[in-house]
Amino acid sequence: YDLELAEAKKTNKALLLVFTGKGCVNCRKMEENVWSDPEIRRLIAEEYILTSLYVDLREDLPADKQYISPTTGKKIETVGNKWSDFQMSRFGKNSQPHYVILNHQEKEIIPSRAYDLSIPDYKNWLTEGLKLFNAQK
Repeated sequence: YDLELAEAKKTNKALLLVFTGKGCVNCRKMEENVWSDPEIRRLIAEEYILTSLYVDLREDLPADKQYISPTTGKKIETVGNKWSDFQMSRFGKNSQPHYVILNHQEKEIIPSRAYDLSIPDYKNWLTEGLKLFNAQK
């Protein structure tokens, strides 16, 4: 996340966060049915810095990076726990896929999106997010 945020700032692009999971069936459906659209692919590749945050990664966090979530009260021990907690605490959601467009101040610039296989709606969301991001420059 931090590396992609730095890249977004360096390249003057918005950050597209994707809360996903390796075992997320609806995430794969979005990738196969919506992200496969040539215009969607182009918009994401050329106009955004994409970061996928996997909420089901079982990789342990180093002991000094583990913590108790102020949001849920649960111990955050894995990378997946960290991203799930980040999603809950920052965006009030705990479902995947969840798509968020952020500016360089890490503020949401358009309401986030969830699972929806409408290519025109997703394209409009990306386009409107880009327009709002560019208006903030």
